[in-house]
Amino acid sequence: MVAIVALVLTAGALTGASATAADEGTALTRVSIALFPFDATSLPFYAKEKGFFRKEGLDARITILADPPQLAAAVLSGSAQFGAASIGGLAILKSRHAPLRLIAASALYRPRSATTWLMAGKGQHIRGARDLVGKVVGIDGLNSIAHLGLMHWLRKKGVSPSSVRFQAAPFAETLGPLSRGTIQAAVLPEPFVTLARRGGATGVAKIYSTVCQKMCLYTGWMARTDLDPSIVARFRRAIETAAVWADKKSNRAESGRILVKYTPIDRNVVAKMNRVYFAKRLTALKSGQPWIDLDAEFGLIPASFPISQLTQ
Repeated sequence: MVAIVALVLTAGALTGASATAADEGTALTRVSIALFPFDATSLPFYAKEKGFFRKEGLDARITILADPPQLAAAVLSGSAQFGAASIGGLAILKSRHAPLRLIAASALYRPRSATTWLMAGKGQHIRGARDLVGKVVGIDGLNSIAHLGLMHWLRKKGVSPSSVRFQAAPFAETLGPLSRGTIQAAVLPEPFVTLARRGGATGVAKIYSTVCQKMCLYTGWMARTDLDPSIVARFRRAIETAAVWADKKSNRAESGRILVKYTPIDRNVVAKMNRVYFAKRLTALKSGQPWIDLDAEFGLIPASFPISQLTQ
């Protein structure tokens, strides 16, 4: 089994947005982007490799971080100008008055070709929600979308989340315990779904389909509310161009090679796993409303609010 470790890889040091670099006589605005090394957050890789950032006058430096809180912390501190964000996670930060806003869309959840699954370990007789009672289920963190999505799915199936034991660890660190039976099931995104299947795990349910019955936005790109609007607009255009490029079937092989270059995902895994599709415009934002409703359902925000407020 190919192991994907939690690590910090830096493609260029984090620097301020006001710095510039020369490119064939043209001054580029240097920006830093903080993200995870996953398919769902891969648009900056494509925008950088295909020259979409450079076309917008941006010298983009990509920094890969290991934990979700690090992304928001990097953007809030100004060490990164842009960061990947889940819709639900950003809603929690906004409810706490963090000076952050959603400035571009990213990955879409598509029930027909789900990239996140509840997986049962090899030899585990888990076929549905009731089979999880008394079992240990791996998640990446408490109150993450994996955790909330699973609890919502359990409730929909008539099972109390309190009857299940949750064990939090990075996705990569969940594969070993799942294969050994230390945990009996886990919520995993790609490429970990494909890696888990290699180890004999089986898919139980596409749990996010109870949150999003149709295609919906679940990740995006955040920036501080006081970041120069012109830089934000240039970043958004580059990301949207990358989304159009990445979603074309004719570009799937090339995007896979780029993904391998920037992440520790094996090329054979990339070739076999379900790949993410992306939103082309921020107008897809309204489809992400269920994730804010989910935050409210579990008391992480006082009450739900219109998702349009994330852009303010």
